[in-house]
Amino acid sequence: MRVLVLNAERVLTHRQLLNQIWGEGYDELHTLRVNISNLRQKLEPDSDKSTYIHTEPGVGYRLCVR
Repeated sequence: MRVLVLNAERVLTHRQLLNQIWGEGYDELHTLRVNISNLRQKLEPDSDKSTYIHTEPGVGYRLCVR
């Protein structure tokens, strides 16, 4: 969550998130997806509709604060 907050409104690629959270060379995209899903369950008023954490298909994620 910290990485998303520090980069609010910017698209972060899967690779950027993996490197900043778990370090260079970590390539478990599934782990990232599970963690994003867990964050959504905790933050989103409706877990079926992303209000804060948006998926940028094929690219990564963006934290929207507006």
